[in-house]
Amino acid sequence: MKPSPCSNRTQQGGTTPGLPRRQQLSVKITDEACERFRRLARAHGLTLGDLFEQALDAWETQRSANGGSTRSGGTALSPAPRRWT
Repeated sequence: MKPSPCSNRTQQGGTTPGLPRRQQLSVKITDEACERFRRLARAHGLTLGDLFEQALDAWETQRSANGGSTRSGGTALSPAPRRWT
């Protein structure tokens, strides 16, 4: 089985000080979501990568607190309904 390109976080960077980021993620989002994300990053003095990692951490923490499901609480980190265009 081919290893994941993200499998070794100590070499990939992330929030570990002094390590470079080596991954890029491209996603299709609305203009509104993009502006919200950038506004949050600016307001808290974070890079987009750091905010992304914090959002993942918060989502995983909330998922664990909800017994594995984020949908029941209807929180900001719950998955939005998919709209295919």
